[in-house]
Amino acid sequence: MENKRLGAVLSVIQASQLERDNARLASKRVTLREKERVQAARRAAGLAAPSSPEGLSEVTSFLERFEAEQKVRTKVHNDQAALRRRALTQGQRPA
Repeated sequence: MENKRLGAVLSVIQASQLERDNARLASKRVTLREKERVQAARRAAGLAAPSSPEGLSEVTSFLERFEAEQKVRTKVHNDQAALRRRALTQGQRPA
């Protein structure tokens, strides 16, 4: 399956899971058995550190682009609505 943002999203998820695991491993409330399970799962997955920290920046840049596009769309919509209102107040037929 191909998706241009899937890799970035998966990188963010992986980073958050690693943060969660690190917090659990540092916690004194987690038993040694649970810590060993977390470490075993990491070894099985072949993970020690986030593989691509740029995944977060990819998602951030996408969200910034999306927000900018939404602002432009909103402005165009508002401009068109203002033109329609102006035409109605002047007694003209809206475009």
